Amino acid sequence: MGGNCAPKTCCTCHEEPSTRDACMCGCGYLNGVGPVIGSQMLVLIGLLFSLSALGDCSFVALDERLFLPDNLDVDLPIEVTQTQYIGFLTWQRLDGTCYWYNTGNDPQNQVQQYFDLLGDEWNVARILGGLSASLSFYMFCYLLSFVCSSQVRGVRYFNVFFMCCVLTTLQGLTFLVFRTELCEEMGCTFGRSAGFSVASMAAFFLGGLCFLMTKDYPGDRAIGSEKAQGNASSADEEEGTQKRDALEEEEEVEVIEEEVVPEGEEEEIIEEEVIDEYEEEEEEESGKVEEQDTANIQTVDSRLKDAEA
Repeated sequence: MGGNCAPKTCCTCHEEPSTRDACMCGCGYLNGVGPVIGSQMLVLIGLLFSLSALGDCSFVALDERLFLPDNLDVDLPIEVTQTQYIGFLTWQRLDGTCYWYNTGNDPQNQVQQYFDLLGDEWNVARILGGLSASLSFYMFCYLLSFVCSSQVRGVRYFNVFFMCCVLTTLQGLTFLVFRTELCEEMGCTFGRSAGFSVASMAAFFLGGLCFLMTKDYPGDRAIGSEKAQGNASSADEEEGTQKRDALEEEEEVEVIEEEVVPEGEEEEIIEEEVIDEYEEEEEEESGKVEEQDTANIQTVDSRLKDAEA
């Protein structure tokens, strides 16, 4: 993950990304057009199905007809006070339409009476369903920001977890109503809006999987840029080495040129060397001659002395 495991402050679009997994805001950069758009559409679908499951009047189909209490309101028609399909907020009338508390003198009391009839366990499932719809709306608004921005991998993986686990689980907890006392007494089967809830769960989960396929920005382009920079620096180093070698060769040539003696001076030096050698030879020969003369003189003297004796 390149060390990016948590949200961080985005840089501006006037800065070049320093890593292959960068956070860029307001520059039109995307972590992948297909995965981002797919995730946005699926979360939107999940949101609509979640709202439908919460507001529809047929989450549960009862095996027996339910008679609402007499104190629900006064002078309510029979198609309102009896039902076989109930939802979290309202119920289905006998004519097949949803009742929206538009009949009677005290609609607010009707709502409270209906909630009391369903029981506290239905209240818990209702709250969880409302929380799922609220968070999915927030998630959809947040995902819209990816049209003109990119995020680091850690943030994207958190979004995957939030959609696949949190939203899907919250929506799935609406099915707790099938274990309530009301369903145990009257028998409950899946109604129309229970199917909406299943569709919402599937949309949230698939939206998370889509987001899992997003890519890093700038990704491979950063690697190519680094390689190009590396090649450029290598070329600069090689060029510098060649220049240094050329300078060293020039210096060596200059030293050699300084040591080289001109032709005229070289002839004079050779003549001087020859003369010196000739003089040395003459000195050696004259020394030998003197030694020979000395030896001869000594021989003659010795002979004279012998003759005198």
